[in-house]
Amino acid sequence: MSKDQRPTVLIIDDSPIDISFLFSTLSKAYSVIVANNGVMGLEAAESKQPDVILLDVSMPELDGYQTCRQLKQNPKTQTIDVIFVSAHDTTEEKMSGYDAGGSDYIVKPASPDELLQKVRLAVENKKLRESIQQDKDNAFITAHSALTSAGELEVVIDFFRDLSVVSSVSGLGNTIVNALEKFHLVSTVKVSFSKGDVFTARQNPVSPLEKEILNRLVSDGKTLEYENRIGMSSGKISILAKNMPQDDSELNDRYRGYIATFAEAADRVIHELETEFKLSALLSEAQQAMMDSSQQYSNYKTATHAIMDNVLMDIQKAFDDWGLTESQEKVLLQIVNKSTDEFLHYYEDSLKNDHKMKDILDKICAL
Repeated sequence: MSKDQRPTVLIIDDSPIDISFLFSTLSKAYSVIVANNGVMGLEAAESKQPDVILLDVSMPELDGYQTCRQLKQNPKTQTIDVIFVSAHDTTEEKMSGYDAGGSDYIVKPASPDELLQKVRLAVENKKLRESIQQDKDNAFITAHSALTSAGELEVVIDFFRDLSVVSSVSGLGNTIVNALEKFHLVSTVKVSFSKGDVFTARQNPVSPLEKEILNRLVSDGKTLEYENRIGMSSGKISILAKNMPQDDSELNDRYRGYIATFAEAADRVIHELETEFKLSALLSEAQQAMMDSSQQYSNYKTATHAIMDNVLMDIQKAFDDWGLTESQEKVLLQIVNKSTDEFLHYYEDSLKNDHKMKDILDKICAL
């Protein structure tokens, strides 16, 4: 890729030291533009149309949050990913960055690897957004009047009906997002699962900052509210609703209740899915163990037959040396054959029990 074709990164920062670090780290892979304050950054963003903006939070006159809000208010720059760069690592600071329109957050001092990784992810997200831009043209739905109580109840009933047939973790996340969408709520859902966390949103990809907030909801175990956003968690389910109604307190309270109800109900389902997953794994292990045992029995049977045949042959060869009569030989052979038949009889009985266990496991797996 030629230098003219490289993605462009705009650095908005008033610190020469920070600018030097950012520039030296990024300049080999990206075309880098520098603006020393928020005003210059707004002008550069509109004229240069960078792929990603690295924005310092603490700047005089126009700070990073104010600059980001103006970027998001301008139709020419509102779709550009903004990554905040700050020395602060509190939840409140990250929520402020998210509310201003940021897509990610880097805490100083950042490592070169972390910086390159986050910029690369932002560039990839931009490409993905462009590929689905046609689907996002109508992303903003005109607000409708509040649903009647009967209408809201219908949404809740539909949610529980859909929840009763959920059979996968991704399906569980989609069920929650779909139900909240019927309330005209845009949401992101995190489902914690033993095989890995699953994030679900109507408009992918889920930004790193959203993931960070949802992760903190789980660890903090409390409701997080910031302006028209609310985050709630219950067990292994975390929900972030991004456009709660602010001009209707009663509707807001009802929506809060629905979100909490959805999270609690979904948490029960994820525990059921975990149990089913673990049971399925155990059954698979049991089936494999039965197959291994059956094979071992078969090997033992073959080996036993060979051993007994060899014993009989050895005895018959020894008869000549012992000087036994024909009747004595016949008696000894009958004793040996009887013992062999009894041994094989008990062996076959043990195999029948194994077959019964296998049939039981097969019936359980078929449930």
